[in-house]
Amino acid sequence: MRLTVSKRAPLLSRARRVVAGLLLAAALVACTNEPVAPPPPPPPVPTPQPEPTELVAGVDDLGPGFNPHLLAHQSPVTTALSTLVLPSVFRPDASGAMQLDTTIATSARVVSTDPFTVSYELNLEASWSSNTPIAAEDFVYLWEQMRSEPGVVDAAGYRLITDVRSRAGGKAVDVVFSRPYPAWQHLFSDLLPAHILKDAPGSWVGALTDGLPASGGPFRIASVDRARGEIVLARNDLYWDTPAVLDQLVLRRADPSVLAAGLASGDIEVALPEADQAVRTALSGVNPPPRLQPAPQPVVTELAMRADGGPLLDPRARRGVAALIDREAVRAQVAPEAVTADAFGLAPSQPGYAPTAPPDAPTRPDPVAAAQLLASAGWSRDPATGRWEVAGSPVRLVVGAAAERSDDLAVARAVAAQLDAAAST
Repeated sequence: MRLTVSKRAPLLSRARRVVAGLLLAAALVACTNEPVAPPPPPPPVPTPQPEPTELVAGVDDLGPGFNPHLLAHQSPVTTALSTLVLPSVFRPDASGAMQLDTTIATSARVVSTDPFTVSYELNLEASWSSNTPIAAEDFVYLWEQMRSEPGVVDAAGYRLITDVRSRAGGKAVDVVFSRPYPAWQHLFSDLLPAHILKDAPGSWVGALTDGLPASGGPFRIASVDRARGEIVLARNDLYWDTPAVLDQLVLRRADPSVLAAGLASGDIEVALPEADQAVRTALSGVNPPPRLQPAPQPVVTELAMRADGGPLLDPRARRGVAALIDREAVRAQVAPEAVTADAFGLAPSQPGYAPTAPPDAPTRPDPVAAAQLLASAGWSRDPATGRWEVAGSPVRLVVGAAAERSDDLAVARAVAAQLDAAAST
């Protein structure tokens, strides 16, 4: 008979002892005072950065330059840039009334009537993006340029100023006039950085052709790309008051078809085009149709007559030629929907507007008075042709206009046509 011996029982006992030993060891470890290292923290999840906020505005053209005080640089783009970049003591509110911009000046008031004096207290925090304070020297620079440079806008008030005095380290300014000037609140708008421009050759025009060298407002000009037709404005991080909501504002040149496509696709959010038929036709195909709102644009065209030589040297000749021009006919031909403005400083929509043309201004054509004035200046009619002559030679007048300003070209053509017709009648 065979005997089978089983090894199973001793192995189970040993296993129980091993398990008991492990449990005991675990209990001993749990009861010790040694610190236990915590598990490493999970890697930080990167916070997504918000996309820069940007608004793209479509415009017809960038214009020849950005000096808001030059007639040749007037355009919707120049107006937009000066509003967003340059400091102004007063700004019009929604009704057109001038309100003090306290980010620039804390007070501005008439302190004397003899002589007529206006005192400005400037905001101590106001400064250019170059870290130079906005100060009295900026007032002096604008005053000097407006009374000496040709082709400027609304220079009459500046020409009445006899002195600009600095106080309080340049943070207070007293402006003295030769006589009372009721529209003084319209002066010293769109101040320019004198510390950059005053010593730069040709700075009044040249330095402002492709941008504005410093900002005193919520935005600064980051780039001007005329080849692409684009101006990029960035938030001015050194602005001392409430910062701009947008990171960037892009002004982009677009013809009517590109403008319509951009508005339809969302690449262009807002536009300020000329309200001509081509634009209206292009926008009529946009779906959904954009909201349209008329935006009157101030346009000033000055007809200056050369007085240093030539056939208009005599002031009577200049007055005679002016008496031949029908201003209302020129306006009707160039801008049939325009609102007539016969005053500097205030627009017809602003409170207190009143025509300021002097009593002897040639507001209507007067051929009889013109003939008398021209004859007294030495002009005469050619018996054969009936055209005007001076010293036996036919009078030849050249009417010039800036090629970049379509309104000026249209005015020049209309005036030339009127003078040509008057010369032979």
